Amino acid sequence: MKADIFNLTRITYVIVFGASIGNLASGVLEPTVAPYLEILGASSQEIGTILSARFLIVALASLPLALFASRFGLKRFLYFAVVATMIASLTLFVLEGKDAILWFYLSVGFVTAIFSGPGIALIAENKGAKRITAFSLFFATWMIPTALGALISSVWFWMWDISEYTKENLTSIFPLVVVFMIVGSLIFFLLLFMVNHNESKVNSEEKSELIEKVPIRRQFGLLFAPVIALPLLLLMFSEFMSGAGAGSSLPYLTPYLKSLNASPSQLSILVFLMNIFMGIAIQLPPILSKWFGDLRVYTVTMSLSVCCLIGIILSNDLLLSSIFFIFRGTFANCSAPLISARMLTFIETKVRATGVATISTVRWLGWSVFSPISGGIIDNYGYNIAFAFTSFIYLIALALFLFVVRRFKNLEEINSLSHKTS
Repeated sequence: MKADIFNLTRITYVIVFGASIGNLASGVLEPTVAPYLEILGASSQEIGTILSARFLIVALASLPLALFASRFGLKRFLYFAVVATMIASLTLFVLEGKDAILWFYLSVGFVTAIFSGPGIALIAENKGAKRITAFSLFFATWMIPTALGALISSVWFWMWDISEYTKENLTSIFPLVVVFMIVGSLIFFLLLFMVNHNESKVNSEEKSELIEKVPIRRQFGLLFAPVIALPLLLLMFSEFMSGAGAGSSLPYLTPYLKSLNASPSQLSILVFLMNIFMGIAIQLPPILSKWFGDLRVYTVTMSLSVCCLIGIILSNDLLLSSIFFIFRGTFANCSAPLISARMLTFIETKVRATGVATISTVRWLGWSVFSPISGGIIDNYGYNIAFAFTSFIYLIALALFLFVVRRFKNLEEINSLSHKTS
């Protein structure tokens, strides 16, 4: 793996950097954004709706963007991420209150949609074991930059001796987020331009297979071919439930810890530690899967994640809840590269961007639908009932995924059998 991580396609590293920008900015805001919205008078249900705006846009935009990008060029389409990042930074500078947070997450959602569709399709060009390594590196951009952002947030609040939850205290960090996003997007633009310019000189026979442009009307026919349609649809429903579980818990964990008297600085440190642990753990599946198999690793880590969420339910102590909070996130996310690599085996190569975007759409649609529902449960019945509901959702997603990959053959296996019989 050490050798693989230094031998990925050049565009992979550029995409990893670009995806890190928005997650770094989100990491600065993440520890205290829900308490900030509470100060503004938002209910738990309203908080869930606002924080889900990012993933609602991912759900709505990923597929159209992928269809367009597959037709007109994946790498070229990445330039739109620069524009969207700039717009996201301006929302915090121009707008105020709930509107600023809402439009910030809407704009960041558009950036995420670009990297979740065309971006992942380009990363998937890495072959064999390098593909899992590339996915591990990409998914680490959700953790390490977020952890760094949370650390910066904690240092900021500690440096200015901020211990009270007031509007002025929590918005003091907004200008820093704006600077990170503007500078980062400019660097991303330069890196992307250099890679695209250099690769434009490559001979046509050395170019990516994804450069082949498939007409939009034909893409869904290839994606949902009769031989693979049923397992792919079931996998998509599994992703929908997985997204529903994330949306039902993640927006409300920091408010729950705040209710146990965690300070702004403590919340930032906890988010930092959780994302650092996740960033380290997500690099382990390529190694562990060689020893135990990817399905065993996925089953164990997701089960431990649910156990930690139940631990949060049973504990009313800040220290214990904080420990469960850190390890819940670590176990829930460390198998993401294995899941993505498995799902790609059910998707035709020519429509990989469309397939990835469709899966991303249903996942974040699950988040967007269930997050406000969980917020309503919290408003009426409390955190414990909502988190128990979330645990059940995660178990459904786990069971369905295992059923599909064990019961149905993927495209690689189907193609291999057809070659043998012919």
